[in-house]
Amino acid sequence: MTESEREKEFPIHIELGKTADMGGFPMPGKSDVKGKKKKFYPSLYISDVEGLEDIPEEGCLLIDFKRRSINVRKSDSGKTTTSVELEVHTICMPDDYESEGDMDDVVDKMIKKSNRKSEEDDEEDNE
Repeated sequence: MTESEREKEFPIHIELGKTADMGGFPMPGKSDVKGKKKKFYPSLYISDVEGLEDIPEEGCLLIDFKRRSINVRKSDSGKTTTSVELEVHTICMPDDYESEGDMDDVVDKMIKKSNRKSEEDDEEDNE
């Protein structure tokens, strides 16, 4: 899958990292080794599910989810903040994720696996 094909399939990218100067962190001005401001990311905690040990240390995964709630707040100063609660159904990754060298192949496999899962779910819903 080329970069443009990937962009068509997944056109929206929401960067979750925030630096201390973006607000909401107790350590303003915290920097990493290179002098750049360190980014902080939200965490997703999942436990007691078979297969979690196969998730690599870092990389790209597809997550099938259902949005349970969304909360949009506007402060007196006019700043808008949004929070969302997701019900995570499935984490998708190819079997050979860690040994795979070409990210285009990895994304292709993840999309196909996700599409198969969606089709199976649709068939179950129609029964």
